[in-house]
Amino acid sequence: LSGRPSVAQEWWQKSLTEAERMGLRYDVGMIHLEMGQRLNEREHLEQAEAIFSEIGAELDLTRTRELLGR
Repeated sequence: LSGRPSVAQEWWQKSLTEAERMGLRYDVGMIHLEMGQRLNEREHLEQAEAIFSEIGAELDLTRTRELLGR
């Protein structure tokens, strides 16, 4: 972020678009996790939680749920 959150968000969005295009569900989840953590946005954490649950990424799911307070 380095004081430039709009630039960071643009790159995250590009990463999301490409990961989704390529069908990389785990990477999509990790991008949402990173965005949720760094931007303190619950919606991204919830999307990460849903993806990690769907694909069985238990360690990342646990970490995400801890951040969500669940």
